[in-house]
Amino acid sequence: MSVHQGINRPGAITRSLDGLTTKVLNQCLRRMIGFGLVKRTSYPETPPRVEYRLTERGERFVVIVVAVEELQREMSAQDE
Repeated sequence: MSVHQGINRPGAITRSLDGLTTKVLNQCLRRMIGFGLVKRTSYPETPPRVEYRLTERGERFVVIVVAVEELQREMSAQDE
């Protein structure tokens, strides 16, 4: 997820992840908002600007995901 890396605009998130479509990104963001992991902020500007930020719960969740990724890398290195 790019939001935890400081990328918080939808277009920038889509460009940062190969193969990600706007439709899929929007579905994922809506689900993460529903789980309380991400907060959406809409600015009354022209053109409209929307940003997403991790909530406190989202920050805690990222710590777990990063730990699982590290464990997976360690296990893959042992298999080689």
